[in-house]
Amino acid sequence: MQNERLFTGSGVTESDRILHTPGQFAKKNLLYVQEAGHLSSLEPHRCVREKLDSFLIMLVLSGKGDLKVGSTEYNLKAGDIAFIDCQEHYEHISDRNDAWKLAWVHFNGFQAKGYYELFIQNNKGSNVITAVNTFMFDNAINRIISLQKEASIRDERICGAELLNILNTLVDKLEASDESLEKEQTEIVNSIRKIINSRFKEQNLIEELEKIYPDLDKIKVLFSERFGISIFDYLMSRRMNSAKELLRFTLKSVEEIAVESGIDDVSVMENMFDKYEGILPEDYRNKWGTWIRDAN
Repeated sequence: MQNERLFTGSGVTESDRILHTPGQFAKKNLLYVQEAGHLSSLEPHRCVREKLDSFLIMLVLSGKGDLKVGSTEYNLKAGDIAFIDCQEHYEHISDRNDAWKLAWVHFNGFQAKGYYELFIQNNKGSNVITAVNTFMFDNAINRIISLQKEASIRDERICGAELLNILNTLVDKLEASDESLEKEQTEIVNSIRKIINSRFKEQNLIEELEKIYPDLDKIKVLFSERFGISIFDYLMSRRMNSAKELLRFTLKSVEEIAVESGIDDVSVMENMFDKYEGILPEDYRNKWGTWIRDAN
């Protein structure tokens, strides 16, 4: 096992890093560090790498810069975290006017690829998220650097646990975001359903919903996924149920019921009853109508 402490000051960057060669136990059983450290950019310079048997977590502590992974470009700022599979081509460069300071860790291990794939999947294909607590991630990297000073299995086990904690925190953040988004979407579609339930008689209700929800086309998809029925079909169902109720429990004419239920047009109402009940509205009333009949 070999550790090497490096300090560089070439006038381009200032870095404080540690290189680590893991033992066999760590390579077979743990997440293990290959390199970790901090870097302050003094002048913009492009770092280009690919085909490394490694994964990289890079945290922007201050400043900003650009990152390119494959063909995807990201503008990074303080608080952003990038998670990269270093087999891919990637490159990054600090901003000329607001040079960045980075904390990073190169690592690998039998769990690394699975966590990377889970991160990318949950992050909709993006390599970058914004940290809620950069202090926590930087502290974890500092502990990892400190642990590499000794060549013991115990330290490698502790270091593996630190790496696992970082990965779980990243994934948990994404899952929490998904849950928050799902909750927000659920509230929106439930709100639309309540509006339809209370205002289904209005002829221009869909147009009114479009005014309330500019992204109604997207919401229509969410509504269908949530309730298994489109917004339009749900609206028609509410109108149909209202018409049925009026036919069964009142003596109002079919014309009156068409207007009062929101269907508005008698021919449309007849077509709806023919489609869903197989009979015309008056026949439905004769079968299901509730009134007191003359005993004689």
